[in-house]
Amino acid sequence: MNELHLIVSCFLPFLGHLESHTTPSVSQDTGEQASTVEKDGPWKDMYRRDRYARDRVMKSARLLLPWIKDIDTILDVGCFTWEARKYFPRSVNYIGIDQKAYHKKTKVVDLNHGFEPIPCQHALCLETLEHLLDPQDTLESIHNSLSDVGYLVVSLPNENTLFHRIRALSGISDAECFSSTGKHLHLPSLKQSRFFLAEKFEIQKEVYYIAPTACGSRNEWVGKILSLIPDKIHQLLADTFPGLFARGFIFLLKKNTPTAG
Repeated sequence: MNELHLIVSCFLPFLGHLESHTTPSVSQDTGEQASTVEKDGPWKDMYRRDRYARDRVMKSARLLLPWIKDIDTILDVGCFTWEARKYFPRSVNYIGIDQKAYHKKTKVVDLNHGFEPIPCQHALCLETLEHLLDPQDTLESIHNSLSDVGYLVVSLPNENTLFHRIRALSGISDAECFSSTGKHLHLPSLKQSRFFLAEKFEIQKEVYYIAPTACGSRNEWVGKILSLIPDKIHQLLADTFPGLFARGFIFLLKKNTPTAG
């Protein structure tokens, strides 16, 4: 029975991700969403309904807090509904840019091929790069926007969990592969994420997040099963074997600057 419990504990966290989306959705906390926020679809009310979605934004924002001064400018690339804003001091200058005005104060920018640098002390780019046609160009734009002592927090999904590998071997493909919204164009592993980010930044810290829920998927009943397993078990597996069990990765990055030579 102990062996059976271990197997169940290992595999159940991944069932909830079948046909689900990890991209953040509508936040109900600021009360300032623009009229362009989608009324339906995979992102609807995600922050309100899914505490794991809220938690990973909170964890990302907290990584920046020790480095922030009251007068700093924080650039949020792919800000969606400004969910991250509430975790920073009100005195900071927060600039949110995204493909659409999901929040009324968002600056609409096409992020697919980079953007004109926006001077800032620190930046966020949460669950955004995997959706873009040329994420390297956007990462370059963020690098050029940051001050020489700036920090960046990036989160990326893990599309190489044990669940994803078993699903691929079973011949099961993503049911939303041609979706026009919420689709991941890039499917990074932990190794690929590290390599990609290290081209422009020094990795200072990694945090692995979990999402044992079927919220927003076609199989929400799975969440009731997953809730029987303590989060501590999910998190222990993610921290011990992140490449197999973490649903995504959060990186604290410091800008690489040329050394005088």
